[in-house]
Amino acid sequence: MGNKAGHESSSKKIKKKTEENDEVAIQEKENKVRELFVKMLED
Repeated sequence: MGNKAGHESSSKKIKKKTEENDEVAIQEKENKVRELFVKMLED
């Protein structure tokens, strides 16, 4: 019983980590788009 509860919490931690990674990926994409946009304006 105690083992099952520990497994649930670890899977929740993994899910939270993937959500954080998704947010980072989105921010990186936005930064790249912004860089391209700035380059276009400078040209």
